[in-house]
Amino acid sequence: MVKQVPKSDRINALIAKAYGDPAVDTSEMAVFEAIVANTKPLRRTTGLHAKAVLGTDVLAELTQIVNSGEHVPLQAMHQGGLPKGKVFYAEMRQGEDGTPQTHMLFYLPKTNSDITAKIDAGVIGEVSVGFMPKKLLCSSCGFDYMSDEATFENLWDCTCANGHAIGKDGVHARVHGVEKLSELSLVDRGAVNGAVILPRPKQTPDSPLTARFSERGMDVRAFYIAASAENPPTNPETNTMELAEVKADLIVATRDLTAAKETISSKDAEIAELKAKLATSEGIVATLKELDGTKAKADLDVALSLLDEIGRATYAAMGKPDTKLPETISERVASIKLARAELALAIPEGGRAHAAAQTNTKSAQAPSFSAFKTKE
Repeated sequence: MVKQVPKSDRINALIAKAYGDPAVDTSEMAVFEAIVANTKPLRRTTGLHAKAVLGTDVLAELTQIVNSGEHVPLQAMHQGGLPKGKVFYAEMRQGEDGTPQTHMLFYLPKTNSDITAKIDAGVIGEVSVGFMPKKLLCSSCGFDYMSDEATFENLWDCTCANGHAIGKDGVHARVHGVEKLSELSLVDRGAVNGAVILPRPKQTPDSPLTARFSERGMDVRAFYIAASAENPPTNPETNTMELAEVKADLIVATRDLTAAKETISSKDAEIAELKAKLATSEGIVATLKELDGTKAKADLDVALSLLDEIGRATYAAMGKPDTKLPETISERVASIKLARAELALAIPEGGRAHAAAQTNTKSAQAPSFSAFKTKE
């Protein structure tokens, strides 16, 4: 076993997690590790992906998709059909030269002895990962070949809306994001000629991405990438690729910074608008409270005035016109109720007070207070 990865407890646990059964027998599985993508230029020299460069966000998203549990099959030569094995773990690392890389672990059954033997013998030595990116940016100006502004002519001529042609003067595509990770494939040589563009992508027919490009007469398969693990090194003495990479990074970073500033400015405007609306709503609430308080006070004044009038009349009828009513409303009401009860007891049937009938020397009739008499 030249290239097989020894199955430690950690490897067995990762396989069991991906398999979905902690009791799975891993002894009949052959495990291998592969560098599936990096940030060096792809090998292809023609077409939309000529010398294309993957962003580090692509490497990170490839890693995240695998480790999220999404099924990523192991195929052979991007031919589809039944999978040969399964990718079950990924992580980002740095190569010996400091280049970011995505490593993946995959397993296949030992019963598939022909493929396992060829990998161990080095006959099958390379892989490529097939995926649909989110953006393909021109390295000179940042034009996105996958945006709504891109036309079929841009795709056909490999020339952006600003006239920069891929493959000329160091211009190439900058790949960002992962829309869909389709597979990891065993290949004779990755990222070269037909192996670069996935011939049989597994995009579902009802995918919004497929429909978006179909409406403009574009074939979504043209954007699929099969990224190789190994690429020829660049040398500033013999070509301008490294300088172009720095320039591309600067252009993309500048564009992203401008977009971020626009976003911040937009958010600031939204915040200012929300603050204005908040101040307006607070003013309305305060006005309503004030109006409500004014009305309540007016109603209370009317009620108190009527209560005082009843109290004064009651005490006057009792011969106590100078009686001072209590301060609080509840005490005032209680006092008036008590006075009315006492007054009712002093008024006989027929409305004549006993005291008035006995002391009036002119035999004048006493005033009638029957209006104050309570009904039993």
